[in-house]
Amino acid sequence: MINKLSLGTVDTLISPAQCLQEVVETWTNYLEIVQIETTKRREIEARERAILADIEAKRELIIGYLQRSFDERAQNFQSLFAIVDRAIASGDSIALSLALQSIVDLGQSSPFKDLSNLSNLKAVMSDPDYEWEL
Repeated sequence: MINKLSLGTVDTLISPAQCLQEVVETWTNYLEIVQIETTKRREIEARERAILADIEAKRELIIGYLQRSFDERAQNFQSLFAIVDRAIASGDSIALSLALQSIVDLGQSSPFKDLSNLSNLKAVMSDPDYEWEL
């Protein structure tokens, strides 16, 4: 047998005004959530741009450092090999020995050892009077 609800019982369960109120509240909550999530996305995108800019700046700093250090390193090798050539041509075994030892020492040193501390690297790169040692 089908249960019959009286009209009064249905009215107490949910009224049209209450139903409309719940729809409006749900829609308002939805709009608030959309706004909050949109704001979060914008904040994430802003952080992403800042982090990428920082990475790019560090990249440029490191590339600049490496270019300078390798350019100077190449010049040092060229100078040392010129000394080797002159020592061989003149038969100066002491100068030859010293130049070859300097070449070995320079070859064993790493231009990457100073990259361990990026803040020191920034300070060095911004100092025009810094003398590069390899």
